[in-house]
Amino acid sequence: SDSGQYACTATNPYGTAQRTISLQVQDAPSKPIDVRVAEIGSRSLKVSWVPPPDEQISKLSYNVHYKRGSGVIIEGWESVAAGSETHVTLNHLHPSTVYSIKVQAEDQLGAGEPSDIIQVTT
Repeated sequence: SDSGQYACTATNPYGTAQRTISLQVQDAPSKPIDVRVAEIGSRSLKVSWVPPPDEQISKLSYNVHYKRGSGVIIEGWESVAAGSETHVTLNHLHPSTVYSIKVQAEDQLGAGEPSDIIQVTT
């Protein structure tokens, strides 16, 4: 990270001046961790996760992205906004179907990296 203490020194015929500043780089949040399915129904899944470490949790909101199947195709993801909650229930799913799920945290600086993808069968 580029965060840290930085010093600037200026010199001219009249002398030298130095100023030190502290720089804190701000970035979108890290990815949520420990994404898991807490409850499995034939047409629903309750998904939970742990907030990203070292983030101001009160300022985060979450989006849960899911799709049928387990392929690496990027298209076809549907999203559910979870607000500041760390769990959400996905409803109206197809029974006996594999779903891929990932969670993404967002704050005032934007959306962060999505979590690792998990797969579960209804």
